[in-house]
Amino acid sequence: MDEQRQGVDRGAARVPDPPVPPVPPIDLGGMRAPPPPRRPGRGPLRLLYNHNPFYAISALLVLWGLYGSFDPAEGIYETGALTVGMAGYGLLLAAVACLLIRLGQLWEDVRTILVVIVVFLMAVSISLDGTLAHDARFGHRWFLGGLTFSAALSEGVLQGTGLGLPALFRIPYYLILTLFFMYPPALAELTSDPANPVLHWWLFGFTSVAGVVFLSLLPAVWAGPDYVRRREGRLSWPLFPWTLFAVLGAGVCVRAYCLCVSFHPIKGEGTIFAAYFLVPFLLAANVLLLELGRRSRSRLTMVLAVLAPLGLFALAAAGCRPAGEEVGFTRALVATLKATPVYLTLLGAAVFYGWCMIRRVPLGAWALTATLAALCVWGPRTTGFGTLVFPQAVPLALVAAVQLGLGLWRRSPVRTLLALWCLIGAATLWYWHSPMTDYHGLIPLHLALGALLLVGALFRGAAARALQYAGAAVLLAAGVAAILVEPERLGDVPPMLLAVYPGMAAMTAVLYGLVVRNRTYYLAAAATLTVWTMVTTWGTYRQLRLLIAGLDKIALGIVSLLVGLAISLIKLGLPQRWLLRSRE
Repeated sequence: MDEQRQGVDRGAARVPDPPVPPVPPIDLGGMRAPPPPRRPGRGPLRLLYNHNPFYAISALLVLWGLYGSFDPAEGIYETGALTVGMAGYGLLLAAVACLLIRLGQLWEDVRTILVVIVVFLMAVSISLDGTLAHDARFGHRWFLGGLTFSAALSEGVLQGTGLGLPALFRIPYYLILTLFFMYPPALAELTSDPANPVLHWWLFGFTSVAGVVFLSLLPAVWAGPDYVRRREGRLSWPLFPWTLFAVLGAGVCVRAYCLCVSFHPIKGEGTIFAAYFLVPFLLAANVLLLELGRRSRSRLTMVLAVLAPLGLFALAAAGCRPAGEEVGFTRALVATLKATPVYLTLLGAAVFYGWCMIRRVPLGAWALTATLAALCVWGPRTTGFGTLVFPQAVPLALVAAVQLGLGLWRRSPVRTLLALWCLIGAATLWYWHSPMTDYHGLIPLHLALGALLLVGALFRGAAARALQYAGAAVLLAAGVAAILVEPERLGDVPPMLLAVYPGMAAMTAVLYGLVVRNRTYYLAAAATLTVWTMVTTWGTYRQLRLLIAGLDKIALGIVSLLVGLAISLIKLGLPQRWLLRSRE
């Protein structure tokens, strides 16, 4: 009965759900809810509506107008008027941001306004340089007041809009603001003498200090997007808050240039600023980019971070002159640190790639290998490809250490072989003027061959098998080369060694083939002995021809006899039987 009832239920037509009665409108006491705002259609208007760039346009126009109206170089009054004007516009932007949040929760527009406010705060710090240059004591007060105003305005905007920037972001933010406003007063006692080398080093060190300050964001990076979403779910990560710090990072680059312009005013000589001043900060920023890619599991971001030091290398190389022709601060830097900016950038890149390898970033180990290989020929005083140095042993030994550790840990025969070859190369360079480099480098070459055979025997898999085949080919080539080469070309190689070398190569191939159970080595040994026999027989034959006039005819007769014997054996079926037995 139950089965029949279930069958009837399944076959019955489905009764539609009763209609839902409409919900009556809520009585608002005579008040009507405001209709939702109409959004424009697709196209440029929709783009302007969503992103609203007019706050940024307004800020640029106001900055342009203020700098056109007041010149900080004219005196303290002009600088004060410029600073007050920018501070007033910053307060206006803060009021607009708070109003937008209270009225309509326009978080995207508020984010843009917050970025614009940060730009104005950085502009305020730059505008105060003129005051410090005219009167150091008065300038100290202005910078301290500017820092206080910037911190109060920032905190007011955060509290007024309810953004609630988490502590791991807020502390680095205020540290960066402190750097912008308090680093110039530290130079006040040195600005009286623009040629003072201590002043130059302080100007150069600004980006390094900024890089250290920006690295305080690492705990926030490691906390991940959930750390922001738990405390602030209104704006999407990473647009908030990383857009804010990207703008601050761009401001560091601008501030580094402005510091050199403000406090190194040598007329007719320009400024000491050079592109390589930015390398320390950009390297630290690249560490943040790498960690952001790891935390968000973005392979593209990590690859970009690994490739970024190539741009830093080009930045450091821009404007470098040949060794001995550096001028200004670059010459003092090379004389003090005993290295060019390009070499120092390579060292920094090597440290960065070491961090990448520790963090298991894709391509990190190979990038470190390439950097260390570049350091083999790029010396401390190298400024271009025309001044490359003789290969150095220490960087090559470091390459060997890196690849050997990874090769043994990951059981990679390719990495292990590369490590052994680099180790042999480092030992050869270290003992360059020793018996190790005698005989035209045959000792290091045979050590490399031994490393190839050793790795092929110790590892398993397709890669190890391919290395075994490569070893067989190299053994055959070495044996044939010893047979065919003229002894005069090898100079100090003993003739007796050349005479026995093909037999030694064939014997090595047979023994190695037995160990690894690879018949390719038997063929290599047979081919070596065949070539050796043919060359030896031909030499003996040429000597006998001088004694026996009819030797050619006798030899052809013997060859004909052997051919006839082979045909007869085939007719008897003996080769076929031997072949079947070998297959069994």
